[in-house]
Amino acid sequence: TSGNFGGGLLSLIDNENKPTLLQAKGKTTISTTGVYAPGAEAFQHGARLGASGLDVNTTGFLSYGAYAHGGDVVVNESSFVTEGALAFGLVAEGATASLSATNVQVTTRGVGAAGALSEAGAQVQVNDSNVAASGQGAAGLLASGTDSRLDAARVQVHTTGGALDARAANGVEAQFGANLSVTGESTVQ
Repeated sequence: TSGNFGGGLLSLIDNENKPTLLQAKGKTTISTTGVYAPGAEAFQHGARLGASGLDVNTTGFLSYGAYAHGGDVVVNESSFVTEGALAFGLVAEGATASLSATNVQVTTRGVGAAGALSEAGAQVQVNDSNVAASGQGAAGLLASGTDSRLDAARVQVHTTGGALDARAANGVEAQFGANLSVTGESTVQ
């Protein structure tokens, strides 16, 4: 897709608030360009998105790779590459949001573009995956806000980039009352 607010895959609750499920299996290539143009998104509580074999490339401000925006996202054996300021790789936002990623490759390039982010009470789980974040203030794994949780197991995290307003490009960062754990044989650089 090309243009602002034009995403790739979207699971969305309708006006009748009926739960939705979008599934993508097998090799699926998604490319988006524009402001807020996520590759895959579950929007609102009750929206679910499950995918394996995704190859996602996004370019633009706030153009996330996979986004649980109040909904639930499960991705496996997939690749996410984002380029742009705050273009996070994997994001869950809101108390009803959850994102689970297993055997994924995440690469972000941009100011503040964390590889994986849990915020505003969301739950994120990343297992058996590689996360590379480059850019000023771009953390590899980031949990932010009370009740936000990010659990990572058997991950390889690599960050490059300088500080942004006294915020460094940390490999792993928990802030503002969030919880973050890294377990198993993991590497953070």
